[in-house]
Amino acid sequence: KKAAPKKETPAAEKENKEAPKKKAAPKKK
Repeated sequence: KKAAPKKETPAAEKENKEAPKKKAAPKKK
């Protein structure tokens, strides 16, 4: 895993891990 920016939060990290599978889908938060 590449080094994450300081603003990277655990939640953001989780989204990054799931990104590959929902990459094509728009971000619905």
